[in-house]
Amino acid sequence: MNTWEQLYQQGQNNAVAPYTKIFSFLARQYGDNARDKKLLEIGCGVGNNLAFARWAFGFDVYGVDQSLTAINLTKKRFKKHNLRFESLECGDMKTLYFYDNYFDAVVDRAAIQHNTLKRAKEIVAEIYRVLKPSGFFYSSLVSDSHCLFGRGRYLSSGDYLDEERDGIRHFYSRSEVLDIFSSFKILRWYHTMRKELPSNLVTSTIYHVEMVKNENKNENKNEN
Repeated sequence: MNTWEQLYQQGQNNAVAPYTKIFSFLARQYGDNARDKKLLEIGCGVGNNLAFARWAFGFDVYGVDQSLTAINLTKKRFKKHNLRFESLECGDMKTLYFYDNYFDAVVDRAAIQHNTLKRAKEIVAEIYRVLKPSGFFYSSLVSDSHCLFGRGRYLSSGDYLDEERDGIRHFYSRSEVLDIFSSFKILRWYHTMRKELPSNLVTSTIYHVEMVKNENKNENKNEN
């Protein structure tokens, strides 16, 4: 059984509220023009982001997660609130079952980071494939200044396996962020830090990257 399936079966990670960074991004790109647009979330968990995207924006929503328990909880959430979804499936982010150029937008709330760097690059390539020309993509990645950096068993190239917490995780440097998303045009990216008071202990450092599919990969110009 994988780490995330265990966590969801134990009732952990059952988020209720949507992730605000995702919806700020979608609001900037779509405003009131999201109805009937196709939105995919990879690593959708229990559907807190997808449910809000359907209810507040009117997106046609699709979700993929490697945990069957998470997918079943998402379906229950949609049924409870009488919301429609197009597809919610347990599957592998590296081999998405959708057509080329299918989605208007894809979002990743810290799912890609829970893979080795090599596998993460393959996932990003698959996202590029299923996005429509000029489709939008948001991703959040844990940075190499995070308080958990170095926790667990070192695998290689910044990859760690933490069997007691979140399984595999890669901690990203600034240059790795630019490299992994080099086939996209970066519209906006920023680094957030969270501190606990009164100790000022840094508990989270995250890269947030907002992108658009660049049809000519050789002309990509990353922007801060």
